[in-house]
Order: sequence, then structure tokens, then C-alpha cells
Amino acid sequence: MKGTCYIEGCLKPRTRRGLCQMHAWRLKHYGDPMRERQPRAKCSIGTCERTVKGHGLCPLHLRRKKRGIPFDYSRPQLNPKRYRLKKIPGHPLADRLGRVYVHRAVLFESIKWMVVPCFWCGCPISFSARTILADHLNHDRHDNRLQNLVPACDSCNAGRTRSNSHIRHSIYENFILEAT
Repeated sequence: MKGTCYIEGCLKPRTRRGLCQMHAWRLKHYGDPMRERQPRAKCSIGTCERTVKGHGLCPLHLRRKKRGIPFDYSRPQLNPKRYRLKKIPGHPLADRLGRVYVHRAVLFESIKWMVVPCFWCGCPISFSARTILADHLNHDRHDNRLQNLVPACDSCNAGRTRSNSHIRHSIYENFILEAT
């Protein structure tokens, strides 16, 4: 049993029939010790480069076929009920994973650590005391332009919803109307 495999160029030790373990396995399973593994077939859907699992489809497209989901389905990028998050490690408002709500980051860049009045009631608030919230004037959670964001205290922000936005009137309402 001592020596190397009989296959030319193979320097592995012989185990059985004068072949190394790899060539002996190939002889047993393929009937030919020199046969290489065939490359795996690619998914039959468009430009998908994943390997086939069954029925000519990759695991993703096979799962979609079983569930009746179109093959070209893609998840919506933004949930309309959620705020946008952005990964900004080291930002003062970031959580332990380095994520910051975009609307808070935009408002923070404009007022930093200053104490500012609440847009609705006028009480003093600041980011340092963690009492400031960024309120969207048009109620669109994905419209994070600075013109659409105003600083608000917790009670004013909680009391002003899409269905009862008329309840809160800004102390600056006269200035806004005059400016437009």
C-alpha cells in the first residue's frame, strides 16, 4: 500500500486498488478515475447566475414558482409607514449600530446643538437634552428636505397626525403666510 497513486501527476498516497482516495471515489461513483465533476447548471431565468436546485431553477426562483410569485418580483424599496434609516457611524444621533433616521440627521445638520423653540408651541428644545423631534410638515415620511422639516417637542409631534393636523397651529404661522 505504500507509494503514490498510479494516476500520472497525482502524488497522493495510495489507499485502495493502487489509487488515492479521490481517484478511488471517482472510479466507484463515475466508473472512471479521471472524470472531473461536471460544472453545475445555471438557473434558466434571464440573467440569474445562481446554480440550479431543481426544475432548472435556482432556490430563489424555485421558491417563487411554488408560491406563485412572479419571477421578476422585487421587494419595494421603502415601506411608506417607516422612516428612512441611514448608516452613519460616529454621528452624534446614531444608535449602537451606527444608524440614524435621515430626517433627524438633516435637521441636526441645520441646528446642531442649539436650543431652539418648538415650531408649534414655542417651548425651548434641543438635541442635547434629547427633547427635539423632527416633524414633517406635509406628513410624507420620505420627504426629508430641510424646508419640510421643523423642530417639534414630543407633545406637539404626538398630537399632530395626518387625520387631525388642523389641531396644532404654529406660532410662526403668520410669518409663513407673509413669506409666501
